[in-house]
Amino acid sequence: MLTKGDYIMLVFEEDERYPKEASLSFYANDPAEGHLSDIVFGNSAAELMEHGDGADNEGLFYILYRIEGQTDSKYPFGRRIGSGVLNFDALCEDIDLYEKERGVSK
Repeated sequence: MLTKGDYIMLVFEEDERYPKEASLSFYANDPAEGHLSDIVFGNSAAELMEHGDGADNEGLFYILYRIEGQTDSKYPFGRRIGSGVLNFDALCEDIDLYEKERGVSK
């Protein structure tokens, strides 16, 4: 399991409010309202999908951060770059958009 990378993804699943009080779209719009299920580090969408629970996370809810600041620091910081329902295409779009806007190259 990676514990460092350019990106960190927090994965959430619905909590006891589903389906009576909260719909899946509720969690898709605000993933952190659910239970934290996994924390995954990676340098690309492919790495984010293969590490941690990998494919088992697909269809759950995520918040994706680009790790910025001093990467050698014990406490780097992150910029939120995406969230929603987790799938490979969504991660690719979030990362591509961020890298295009910020001029980040791989």
